[in-house]
Formats: sequence, C-alpha cells, structure tokens
Amino acid sequence: MMSSDTKFGVVIFDDPERPATGWASLAGERPRRINHLSSLESDGVFVSNLDWQQIFNINASREPRLRCSNFLREELSIICQDLDLPIFEDPASCLNTLSEFVDRSVRLAMETYGFERVGKTLKESIYETLFPRGEAASFGTPKIDEAFGEAYLPLQRCYTNNMRASRNAKLRFARATFARLLSKFPIPIGPWTVYKGQLPDRGKGPRSGEDSAVYKFLKEFGGDKPALCKVSVRNVDKACAELLGHTNGTDRRDWVPIQEAAFLSTISEVTVKSMIVGSRYQSYEDVHYGWKEQSAVGDVSYSLGLVAEAHISALSSGTKKPGGGTAYSPRAVFLKAWDRILLFKTAFALHQRDICVTSFAMGAVNVAIEDHQLKFVAEECLRQGLTPPMWLLNANMLDEELGEGASDGEQDVRLSTIV
Repeated sequence: MMSSDTKFGVVIFDDPERPATGWASLAGERPRRINHLSSLESDGVFVSNLDWQQIFNINASREPRLRCSNFLREELSIICQDLDLPIFEDPASCLNTLSEFVDRSVRLAMETYGFERVGKTLKESIYETLFPRGEAASFGTPKIDEAFGEAYLPLQRCYTNNMRASRNAKLRFARATFARLLSKFPIPIGPWTVYKGQLPDRGKGPRSGEDSAVYKFLKEFGGDKPALCKVSVRNVDKACAELLGHTNGTDRRDWVPIQEAAFLSTISEVTVKSMIVGSRYQSYEDVHYGWKEQSAVGDVSYSLGLVAEAHISALSSGTKKPGGGTAYSPRAVFLKAWDRILLFKTAFALHQRDICVTSFAMGAVNVAIEDHQLKFVAEECLRQGLTPPMWLLNANMLDEELGEGASDGEQDVRLSTIV
C-alpha cells in the first residue's frame, strides 16, 4: 500500500537492453545520475523507458519502484513527442518537467477514483477501483464468448505504406472530449441468444449504401437491440478499401457489432449469415463507471486527458479469465466499434488529402509523414479538429500563429493547462 506522500517520477536508462546507468528524477527534484536500479529512492515510484520484457529480463517484474514505459497507457516516448521534450536526446534538460507531469497525472487519478494502491499500469488501477470484484468472464455459451472475442478489434490497421516517410505522428482528438463522446453511446446488455428471425436479403435493389435492404434492416434492428452479426464482406468501395480491411490484424473476424455491420454495408456488399442478440441497451449515465469529468479545462489538460484515456481503456480492454485466457465483454467490443466508426471519417479525410494513414484507434489517427509534408499535415490536422504533437507545431511555428491576438497572460494560462 502506498501512502499519500509517495512521490512519482521518471527514470531513463542509458541502455534499455542493459539497464543500469541513467538519469532519474522524482517530482520536485533535480535530475541526477544513477549507476544501478538500487540507486533509486526506496519510497518513490518511477515510470521508466523499459518495456515489460526488459523489466522481466533483469528480474524486476515485482520491483515496487519500477513501472514500464506504457504505465500511463501512452508510451513515454509519445508523451515526450506530444510535449516536445527531448527526453532521450538530453534527459537532464527536461526530466524534472516530465517527472512533475507524471506525478500530477497519477495524483489526479488517485484523487478522482480514490485508490491508494498503484498497480502495474494506470488502466489496471482504475479498473480495479471501478470493478473491485471483477466482471463476468462468460456471456452465454462458449460459442457466444468466442464470437465476442472474434469481434473485438483494438486497432484498425490500414493497407497503406509510405517508404519515403521520415516521421510518424499520432494526431488525436482531445482525450477528455473523446471519452465523453464515447460515453454517450449505449452499453449492450444481455442475456445473449441466437437470432431466430428472418435475416436481411440483398434482394434486387442496391447491393450497398443506405438504400440497400441490408443497411435498412441493420439500422432499424440495431436501434432497438444490440447484436453481433456474422458477416461476409466483399467489394469494399475503392476509395475506402485501403483504410478499412475489417479483418486486418486478426486471424479471422467474421463477427462484428451490428452498428459496424451497418456501416460496412454503406461502403461494401455485406451478407449477414447469422446474429447473436442481446436484450437491451443501457446508458452510461445509469452506471457507476461512466466517464463523468466536466472540468472547464478538461479538453486542454494533458494530464487529465491521459486519465480519461486510461478510463476508456479500462472499460474497453479484455479481462483475464480465472482459468487463464482473456474475455472480451460486450461493452468492450461495442466501445471499440464506436471508436473505429467515429475515427473513420477523419482518417478518410486525411487519406483523401494524400496523407498516409497507417492505423487508427482510441481517438487518434496514426500517420506517416514525409519531410515536405510537415506544414501541410499540421494545418490539415487542425482543420480536422485534431491535436498535433507539439514537435509538429514547433517545426512549423504554428504555435505563434495560434497565439496571435492573445495577451502574454492568456498564453501563460493556455500553456499551464497543457500539463
């Protein structure tokens, strides 16, 4: 158990494959050189630049002071890119800033959820607080559980590649805003049974689009009850094909949530082979685990945004089965589907502007950028309502343009809310 005065910080090892020497800083303290893991303060908790395998390799998987690089869900390297901190090139220059940020994020989560024990990840800590007794690992028969597992897709990979790209960037919506948006969609509730009624027939009318019989059936049915659809998809619209291989990244994916099946039917020919149907929907406003943050600075607070993202990740991730393996709840499956559907429009707009979209998930679109595209991508990102990483803004001096007309005091307030 950790006391309220536990400090959080960051440690950057010189060589993650052989972690020994490096730089460390607890919140409020200057960065200092260390020569071994044992040099770290015994009463501190440090987010490191090590992944789980690297921590395991040094027999530190049960070390209470050490956390992996994705402790906050977002990789430490991506956070540093977002904040334009040269943490790996010159850690001594900015490690104290990053450690203050990590401390603020963790304390904000502890204050919001009331937990004292900080688990292996922030997501895990939030989940254990929201569901102290865990959740059901089965949602009907083994075949139904298998269908939900197949329908779960954490990341939409795209059939694109740009060999000339020199940088990768994650363009995202404000995390707290996106968390609130996802929380407006309904929660699918069981029990789940096999649908015995008449399935839609493509008929003699349009084979795809909103006028097709399949789309009309799925839209009407899905508005009343949740369902999983076993589908066959073909002839995806050429303009969308590179972005939406709905099986990409999985061994097999025949089952999809009904809203995703309806969306697919607008851009491809969809045959519905069978359906598993729930009983009703429930609002996040009626459960204790919905994201309810309404802070005036929530949209621009980077720390609060990471807490919001960890919250949604806790609700939309798989859960461990008592006997081993992973279960994917209807809530998690449908949340991931809403996430993909919402992001597709933005990913498509970027793709149409010749920006290489490599994947999208969790309120963010990942792109590969060529050197000559930096300014263009930054401007298009802002046009789409996305937040570019700070390094991209700084590379094009767009931060000066955004600050025009604001007083020095106003700019100071804006900068202070970022972290």
